[in-house]
Order: sequence, then C-alpha cells, then structure tokens
Amino acid sequence: MRARTVCLALLGVLAGEGCTFSSAVAYGPAGPPRDPAHVRVLASSDPGRPHEVVGLVVSQRDTSDPRELMAEVRRLAAAMGADAVIDLRLTLGFGVWNIGHHVTGTAVRYR
Repeated sequence: MRARTVCLALLGVLAGEGCTFSSAVAYGPAGPPRDPAHVRVLASSDPGRPHEVVGLVVSQRDTSDPRELMAEVRRLAAAMGADAVIDLRLTLGFGVWNIGHHVTGTAVRYR
C-alpha cells in the first residue's frame, strides 16, 4: 500500500504544471538593452563579424512549438545588450503528456 501511495504521489508531481525555465548568465557588464526583434539567432558559432561574448542564455519549456523558446532566447539576449545568439543548441524531450524543448546559446555583441 505504501509503495502504491508513493507511486501515485510521484505520478501527480510529474503530471502537474509544465516545466518552464529561462535564465541568462552574463560574463561581464551588460550593455544597453536592445529590441529583441533585432537579435539574430544562429546555429553557427561564427556570426560572420567581429564580436565579444556577452553571456549564456537558456530556456526550457513544455511546448510543441520551439518558436516560443526562440522568442524567449531573443528576449534574454536583448536584455543583456546582445546583437545575436550563436551556437544555438535545441534538445527535444518527449514526456508522457507533453513535448519539452531545451535551448541554449551564446549571446554576443558586435564590435
């Protein structure tokens, strides 16, 4: 009976609200905020012009649309004064009731 109660409690936790997490870690002083619409998001590690690394951006969400994560990554990078997010990594995870995505990237500012 105790094992069944523990299993049901664990199942309730796993079935609860979706997991959402976003974070930005600045490697130095942040620049003036930018408009997120102007932040480029690139899978490449080379933005094609001289740049400096501003920080790391991470977003994780239970969603079937990874564009929501791209918008969040842009917002986080723009708040740090970045011009682009490079070296973008998207990881897909499939749960019992949902689809989760995890995105990480490096925020950079052009020189």
